Amino acid sequence: MDDIAYDTDTLEEARTIVAGEAERMPVLADRWAATPPPDLGGLDAARALLDALAALTRALVADLDAAGARLREAARALDATVRLVRGTEGANRELLAPAGG
Repeated sequence: MDDIAYDTDTLEEARTIVAGEAERMPVLADRWAATPPPDLGGLDAARALLDALAALTRALVADLDAAGARLREAARALDATVRLVRGTEGANRELLAPAGG
């Protein structure tokens, strides 16, 4: 497979970006969950609207938490790929080095 070249620096950069985004997801979820509901005063549909907003908030927080988990998985996979490629490249260099050199 001489025609395959892996740019491990770019993979590492992608891992760093993905890991950073993964860290942001719980923060966004916490901020969203902490947002107080609006004061709807005496609107007839206030209770129904507040219930709908609470359901939306729960769904969004769950989605943000799930996104963070998936991004952490992707960052771990990228890290494992970089380590594997670099380890393989190092082993190949050792194996292909001239004898006695």
